[in-house]
Amino acid sequence: MDLSSAFLHVLLSKGPRKSIAVQFQNSVYQPTSITYDFKNSLSEFIRALETVLGDDVVKDHVITYVGDLHIHSSSFSDHLDQLDRVLHKLTTAGFTINASKFNFCKQ
Repeated sequence: MDLSSAFLHVLLSKGPRKSIAVQFQNSVYQPTSITYDFKNSLSEFIRALETVLGDDVVKDHVITYVGDLHIHSSSFSDHLDQLDRVLHKLTTAGFTINASKFNFCKQ
């Protein structure tokens, strides 16, 4: 499962925005979400994703890699249950999924 614009789903509080502001043509721009080009962006994104999914789901059924999720289960019915849980948690948190890169129920 591929998350669309993955990092952009993690919003920054006002404090960090000021420290990474950029000045361009007499205007100051402060990003409102994590950007791809900072040292800690990936680790902060993974931490946010694991917080949204919860430890029980991540440890037992989900492998996270950058903006991708691999959901694995021992049976088809368990897999459907895990898909439902993960999709519900992601959509509730405002994450969007890139449907063209989504593979369901592969062995």
